[in-house]
Amino acid sequence: MNENNYMGKWELGCIVLNSIVYKILTGYTEKIVTLGGAAAWMTAVFDGIIFLVILKIVLKAYETYADDGILDALQKRGRSGACRAVAILAAIYFIFSAINTLSLACSALKVITYTNSPRWFLAMFFIVGAILTAVCGERAVRRIHSLTVLGICVVIAAIVILSLKYSDVYNLFPILGNGVKSVFGKGLSALFLYSDIVVILFLPRRGGEYSYKKTVMNSARIGVFLNVLAVLAVTLNINPAERIDLPLYPLTKTANIGKLSARLDAAYQIVLIVSALVYLSLATRILLLCFKKASFRIRRTGGAILCLVLCLSLCGCYDGNEVEENAYAVAVGVDKGKDAAYSYTFQISNPLDSGGKEGIETTEEKRNDDELDDTNKTVDNITVEADDYFHAADKLKSILSKDLSLSHLKLLVFSEEAARSGALEHSELIFREREVRPGTNLCLARSAKDFLVNVKPTLEKSTVRYYELYFKNYKVPYAPVTQLREFVGRSVDSGNDAVIPEVKDGSLEGMGLFSNGRLSTIAKAEEVVLYKLLCGELKSGTVENLGKTAVISSAGKPKIKIKLNGETVETEITACIKIDDGDLGAPDKLNDDAEEFLNNSYQTGCDVLGVGRRLKKNFSTQQKWNDFDWRNKIKNCKFTVNFWIK
Repeated sequence: MNENNYMGKWELGCIVLNSIVYKILTGYTEKIVTLGGAAAWMTAVFDGIIFLVILKIVLKAYETYADDGILDALQKRGRSGACRAVAILAAIYFIFSAINTLSLACSALKVITYTNSPRWFLAMFFIVGAILTAVCGERAVRRIHSLTVLGICVVIAAIVILSLKYSDVYNLFPILGNGVKSVFGKGLSALFLYSDIVVILFLPRRGGEYSYKKTVMNSARIGVFLNVLAVLAVTLNINPAERIDLPLYPLTKTANIGKLSARLDAAYQIVLIVSALVYLSLATRILLLCFKKASFRIRRTGGAILCLVLCLSLCGCYDGNEVEENAYAVAVGVDKGKDAAYSYTFQISNPLDSGGKEGIETTEEKRNDDELDDTNKTVDNITVEADDYFHAADKLKSILSKDLSLSHLKLLVFSEEAARSGALEHSELIFREREVRPGTNLCLARSAKDFLVNVKPTLEKSTVRYYELYFKNYKVPYAPVTQLREFVGRSVDSGNDAVIPEVKDGSLEGMGLFSNGRLSTIAKAEEVVLYKLLCGELKSGTVENLGKTAVISSAGKPKIKIKLNGETVETEITACIKIDDGDLGAPDKLNDDAEEFLNNSYQTGCDVLGVGRRLKKNFSTQQKWNDFDWRNKIKNCKFTVNFWIK
């Protein structure tokens, strides 16, 4: 910032930076990801290079006009007609740019926030805020950029870096994504992401002592780098970005610092609002300069009036969301229905019983009640039949006196019959709900309704806490841990099928193996131990080998080598195991059991180890990969497993 009227180096850099990066917060990167597919990052790099080249050429011609700005420079040179034409064209462009920004920002906020505000109310907040800032003068607009843009870039970088936990390099294959034409040809349409850099032409430097061209180019390079980094993070992420309206936003919900959940979704919303608002204020300021309709007195009076209007717009009750008006679902069960396609059981928290009744009932009365009734009183279970989740949620509204909220959903349960019909379609619908956390756990049961109705928390008063501890326990050797985010990502990924733990007689034993989002077969508890060894995820488990028993654990990620010999797929797996207690001897039988498990799984079409996604690197485009018909090829895959003891 500076106390003089000239535009400082920091102010110019921040304006350039925000004009480049603000669109990635509102979902514009979805276009890049859709066009490029697995190679979306290449599209982003290609567009970024083209943009920087064009910008350098434009700056070389414009640098002599930089001190006065394009409009004043043309007028000083006696070219009033050209000045008027440029002003009219600029006004038209910035009107449409502001409308587009307003639409993107309001649509994004309606998707990601728990708000009941109508879209016109959100739009009014942006419009009034932008006009208020713009009428305060060019210096105010420049300074608000210099105060906020650094924080915006830091949050974007933090989202990208902290989301790397769920990154997988195999998501970058096929290397050319949807094809060369789509990645580089159609991908050029994404250059519009950088179009708002034209704002610098209408902001005169007025004698600032620094290199104008160097400042703009350095800021532009940082902006391009952030855009490419964001697209790369989306591409690497487990979630298929093309199925999500805001590719960058889901990364915020699972960002982690070690075991501490960062939950950067709130920070994302803040920087989205700030970034869009400061750009709108800049566009509005340029419009005022082009129109030259407001005098100094009118601007000051208008600013005072707008201050009052802006305060009034923040006093609404549209976002009122009282706790006692919501019914918080902690679990949802899906069974096959009788009168409709499916039967949905909503398990809703009962906060009055969860908090206890010590102040109402005596200890003796509570003991007598517990002896007479052994049901779980901390939750209420309501079952409705419908053809899909949304119809079930609508039917539930006619039963409950409160609004259904999924913000505290901890568990999604499928019956085996419902899972065979298709678990992915339900999971995707629930995953799209803005309140649902991607860390929601999944499990299988013979009957989802019976499991939820008869659940009895062990050593826990709260059912919610019981679900958190029970289904997120990675130390259980006989069942995997599957979260909603992972299940949806693996089910839609062509080359990596999902698994879900199974509950039998009140204990976690076994798992369901899925193919194309449908349950294909059930693995026994002993096979789950082998599966965890093959994935390098076994914390501790007991195995028998040639009459000897040992407690073993994984000692690192296994090495998987894939060979494609014509139409035959050969897979060699080398895994290191550690003996915690006992004697295992030569692990020959363990190798044979693991090979038998894999052969049985893949013959049913379940790619539980992600052999298919490793095969992708042999194909240059998605179309060639689809034509390969990999799912039928891997049914006859030949496995060789070698466990060695550390």
